[in-house]
Amino acid sequence: DARTDPHVRQSGVGVFPIRGELLDVGWACWTGYDQIIGTAEAFGDLARAGKLRSVIMPVESPGGMCVGLGDACEAIRWLRSLVPVEAVVDRYGFSAAQALMASATRTHIPFDGALGSIGSILEHESIHQMLQQMGVEVSVLFEGSQKANGHPALPLSDEAREEFQSMLRFFYEQFLQMVAVGRPGMTAEAARATQARTFQGQNAVTAGLADGIANYRQVLAAVEAGIATAQVAA
Repeated sequence: DARTDPHVRQSGVGVFPIRGELLDVGWACWTGYDQIIGTAEAFGDLARAGKLRSVIMPVESPGGMCVGLGDACEAIRWLRSLVPVEAVVDRYGFSAAQALMASATRTHIPFDGALGSIGSILEHESIHQMLQQMGVEVSVLFEGSQKANGHPALPLSDEAREEFQSMLRFFYEQFLQMVAVGRPGMTAEAARATQARTFQGQNAVTAGLADGIANYRQVLAAVEAGIATAQVAA
């Protein structure tokens, strides 16, 4: 059950795994959007050479960074214009991973898998009060009135908070559009209506985030046998 590295099976079916936290550049056990784009391009070359007839994309990821996600989604959509790309939830695919799966031709989820979390989030930790209690004074010197926004040694100002919230809104709207473009049957407003909830199994299908109930082995067997994946069910 080789589901850890990209490869092409003897049947001409490519396996395109996406696992772990998603970063702009891959490192150690994390998957990078640069790696996803590279795999899509390599598989695309094989498809155009007649050496690849379809792709299965097993996904197990909690999500990751916003920066770079759009390019990775576009690369998967380009690949699906050449060959069918069957995304399969391998336990869970949340947030950025949901956007990647939405870019495939179809998305399948096992009865106990989970999808969703279409939203953006940012965490800010201020150690300002802790430093004061410890008697530590930190001087933050900068040029440009907004340069130190979010610095952990300073309290988060209202202006900085609104700046970060505006950034989150921007990425959220982009995220909604990625899902809508990837899944023509789902509008940006329908994605917004999920309010970043997660959905399990059939609930994910009902919410429009997946096309049917099936696990990796079932989808792989159907694709290799030439059976329409819409007929596959767990």
